[in-house]
Amino acid sequence: MEDKARVRRLLLLYCLTVEDWDKIEAYQNGVCYICGRKQKSGKRLATDHEHKGLGRIRGLLCSACNRLIGRIELDILRAGLADYPVVQILQKIIEYITDPPATRALGREVRTFPGKFGTKRHYEYLAKRKITNALCQTDSGGQDVRPVNNRRKRSRGEAQELSTPAQST
Repeated sequence: MEDKARVRRLLLLYCLTVEDWDKIEAYQNGVCYICGRKQKSGKRLATDHEHKGLGRIRGLLCSACNRLIGRIELDILRAGLADYPVVQILQKIIEYITDPPATRALGREVRTFPGKFGTKRHYEYLAKRKITNALCQTDSGGQDVRPVNNRRKRSRGEAQELSTPAQST
């Protein structure tokens, strides 16, 4: 016999029967649609639905991904972007991250410290590297003169070599 509370809750909150919910779970192979993992707590996956728009049922998520989706949607509202569809904003964010407009505009990739500026780690990075203008310059062909992996340690000779173009100008 099915749990009467679950039957009532699914119908009242989500307009789903237990059979509907089970069909969604089977379609997703019993895992979260976003991360592909089972719920850590051993409980059932969360039934996710739109909080804005039509309120449609979207699928089943683990608690971590369900919180993430909720935070994203709330942050979009807080940013004053309530008039824009969430999907459109997320597509633009993906485009921005994977194909940055700065790289397209400059025709090359420019790199800097990979993290938040003003942190202890950032100041340590600056102290270790003794950053000079040469590290932010390009050669005559427009190519970035810094190594691709700016986290690797440079030898003393390599650091002097990179400083040479700035000294010659």
